[in-house]
Amino acid sequence: IAVFTLQVSNRLLGAVKWNVLLRAKGFSYPFSEVLRVIWISNFLGVALPASIGGDSIRMWTMARRTDRPDEAIATVAVERLTGLVVLAAIAVVGASWSAVRWGSRAPLIALSLPLGLVLAVLVLFWTARGERWLVWLLSHFHRLPGHRFLVSVMQAVHAFRHHPRPMLQ
Repeated sequence: IAVFTLQVSNRLLGAVKWNVLLRAKGFSYPFSEVLRVIWISNFLGVALPASIGGDSIRMWTMARRTDRPDEAIATVAVERLTGLVVLAAIAVVGASWSAVRWGSRAPLIALSLPLGLVLAVLVLFWTARGERWLVWLLSHFHRLPGHRFLVSVMQAVHAFRHHPRPMLQ
């Protein structure tokens, strides 16, 4: 019962978080619809061979319902990024507690590489310099199919840095 309650609560909070990001981009979906997409994508994410499957379902579902698919896809990417940052913060708190409580620095040392990667991703997605670097990098792949769409998704993700309120929510 406890696990079931936690799983349902996790889905409800995930839907609230994603709905905040969708509204920040000007999308107005009923909460029940966002929750429905969350449940379906979570089920398919477990049923499909890769964990990315659930996010792909969310991206595809919302992108086909709008004339701004790049912005709809960006909400899923940003929702994942915020989840990654919160998970990193929880890991730092746990590792710090371990160092204080038991004098063990091993968890902090073990977290250094993953936290460095999280910080690098944040720099790429939340700074003007990171945006310029990504644009430069993507310019070298301009012949790839979908290049323009990928650039527009990246720009939609970067636009969130000018709207910190939904990010903090």
